[in-house]
Formats: sequence, C-alpha cells, structure tokens
Amino acid sequence: MTGSQLDLPDLGKVKYVSFLDEELHYTGNNVENFPRHKVHDNLPGKPAFCPIVRRTPELVQLLEVRNLMDEARAEAGRVPENLMRRAAAFMLLDDSKVSFAIENEKPTPAQGARWGQAIGESGQHELSVDELNRLQQIVIGDARFVRLGIRKEEGFIGSHDRTTMEPIPSHISARWEDLDSLMKVLIDYDEISFERHQHPILTAAVLAFGFVFIHPYDDGNGRLHRYLFHHVLARAGFYPPGVVFPISAVIVRKIEAFNRASRAYSGPLYHSLNG
Repeated sequence: MTGSQLDLPDLGKVKYVSFLDEELHYTGNNVENFPRHKVHDNLPGKPAFCPIVRRTPELVQLLEVRNLMDEARAEAGRVPENLMRRAAAFMLLDDSKVSFAIENEKPTPAQGARWGQAIGESGQHELSVDELNRLQQIVIGDARFVRLGIRKEEGFIGSHDRTTMEPIPSHISARWEDLDSLMKVLIDYDEISFERHQHPILTAAVLAFGFVFIHPYDDGNGRLHRYLFHHVLARAGFYPPGVVFPISAVIVRKIEAFNRASRAYSGPLYHSLNG
C-alpha cells in the first residue's frame, strides 16, 4: 500500500489468506500472490484506484443467477439477422442522439452520425488520454467556445445563490492539478480489471462513475462517461455481434435513480469539505 518495506522478517510457512472476503465482495478472478505477507491479492484494482463493489443480493441475482450476457445473446439469436441489423443501426443512432439530449443539447445530423460511429467502434481502441481527447473533439465539434483537452482550471457544476452569488455546487470535480495522475490510474484500472477478468458490468460502472466524478474536461464529460460503458462491454464481448445497447436511452428512463447514485457520492463529499 505504501511502497515501503518494514524491517521485519517474511511470514514464512503459514497459510495464505485473501485480501477481500469473496462472499462479501466482488474480486479480481486472477489473483496475485505475495509470499512475504502470505496474501492472495484479489483486489479488482491497485492502491491508487480500487473501488470495492459489495456482493449485494441484487447484484448476485443480475450477474450470477440470470447471467445477463447469455440472456442478451439468446434474445438476439431469436431475431432474424436482417431485422437485427436494422434494429442495431436504429439503437446506435438513438443512443447518440439521446446522449446529447441528456446534456440538453441537440447535435447536428453530421455530429450525431460521427458520435454514433464512435460508439459503434467502442472497444476497438485502447483507452488513453489521447483517445479520450479525440472522442471529446468529436462530441464538441465546434471548439470555438470550449477549450479542448484535459482542463487546466477548477471544475464547477451547479448554481449560484441569487443574493450572495456564492457557488452552490451539485458536484465536486477533482482538482485540476491532480488530473494527470488520476487519469493515469483510471486508465490503468481499465486494463487491470480486464486482465483480472472482473465482470464487465462492474468494470463499466466503476470506470464510468470514476471518470464522471473526476470530471477531467470543461465539456463533454457526460457523453464520454456513457461511452466508457460501451467501451468496457464491447471489449469484453458482452454485446451480441453487431449490437450496441442504447445505454443513454436507459439512463434517461431511469434518470432519477442515476442522479441519486451521483448524489450519494457527491453529497457527503461536499458536506465533509464544508463541515
């Protein structure tokens, strides 16, 4: 955890124990052994970024009992191929349009088509800051009023008090000075979780929410956040061939639940900073 080694002997011949209790948490499936400590490192990430997902009854039902990946492939297999191609094209374009609508923006036909194409290619490109910068440029299109790339100033999302003009933030963005290191560990997590065979739905949720809480850009964070869901699921082979699920459309239908999840993190953080 610290990178330092204490002046103590190795544990020697004792039984290994796991870092996380697998009955209580979702863990990485490919463990790394630490002989000095006799610990199975089954963490889903590394010390710099390692959100832990509890093994709740709801997640067990969705991920283990139902097996959503097999369900999706079975449903797609029941539809004639030509009809599935048409449905897949519609869902892709719809997800592109709705992703802009969530931000109260209406893309031009060309902009919507370009973003739909980017979503359709998700999982084919290695995740990096350069790749995210490229995607942000596609999202923004006209960059005359928005500075592209990782922000170099503090981020603010919220409103202002009408009398005092004091900021009333609804989200606490990461400090801009920390963005380089935060983006590195976020991208590392994408690779580590893939190597350790973490369930793609869990990885997608952790990666996307981690990104939106960091909020590395002046604009385009929401759409890139939703792209990361597509990136993880596509790379893991979760989607049936040729199909991209309309994730943005589902978020719109459940926007209150989505906002509650965001506030559950941002609210306590904001109060702790101002307590």
